[in-house]
Amino acid sequence: IYNYNINHDKTGITRLLNDLSNENIVLKDIKTNQSSLEDIFVDIVEDGSPYRRYIYNTLQDGGKYSIMAAGIRDDATHDFDLYASVLHTTAESMDKFALKVIHAVTDAPAIDIRISGGTAPPWDGSAGLLADSLPFGGIVNYAQIPAGVVYTLDIMAHGSTTPIVSYTADLTGAGGGAGIAYASGFLSPSATDSAFALSLVLPDGSTAKFPEVVTAST
Repeated sequence: IYNYNINHDKTGITRLLNDLSNENIVLKDIKTNQSSLEDIFVDIVEDGSPYRRYIYNTLQDGGKYSIMAAGIRDDATHDFDLYASVLHTTAESMDKFALKVIHAVTDAPAIDIRISGGTAPPWDGSAGLLADSLPFGGIVNYAQIPAGVVYTLDIMAHGSTTPIVSYTADLTGAGGGAGIAYASGFLSPSATDSAFALSLVLPDGSTAKFPEVVTAST
């Protein structure tokens, strides 16, 4: 693979053509691909000392991205990591809300997220699932959900029909918007751990927790 840079004094193109000639390869046409990507470096610092560096070199010029931090440092199964994905700031139309789902709960199994309320979900004609067998660190890209409805989101272990916990997602007045449903915390937290929660992260970085559905005892 040859790379060239037209902004350098030595672009590299001459070397490529010379090497082809030395191999007795005759060119009929040349196809080039120019990239405007830049390497993005993200450093994680702990107590003033570098802990880990991440390099992103596949981000599109002018694109918008979110970066999720999840995991437990030096854990053999759920080690700390960063996950980059495309960021949407609006829905595809003013009567929809674009919702992405991220699973960052280290002690939770693969999960299903069932959505109910309003009309039958157009993004899944049968089960009404926002997420199906989503593993830790998994991301479900944006679903275009009809706005103006109060939904219930049931978090379930994959294959189960019994919710671990349920939340209310009020999308009245949210038409045209976008957000990320971010599952975090621990299902079985210790005294110093954060409890399981489902939060809505908006494109401007603001967050709000989805209210948990409380079932009245009889």
